[in-house]
Amino acid sequence: MNRILYVAKAVLLGLLATQIIATLHVYLSNADLYRTVMTITEAGYLAIPNQRVMHTLKEFGPAFFGGPSLR
Repeated sequence: MNRILYVAKAVLLGLLATQIIATLHVYLSNADLYRTVMTITEAGYLAIPNQRVMHTLKEFGPAFFGGPSLR
């Protein structure tokens, strides 16, 4: 029984560490994408993602949950 508990703890710790690293990576990537899209928009070009989604790139939620929140 002790071995099963150890394996479960190790797997959960690994999943938690992976989620934290991936969330941080996506958040930083979204912030960089936001700056790039703002530069493109200010230059007068059509920016993708559009204005409806672009503001969510600065938020933490889309990085954690995996997609933009279209409120």
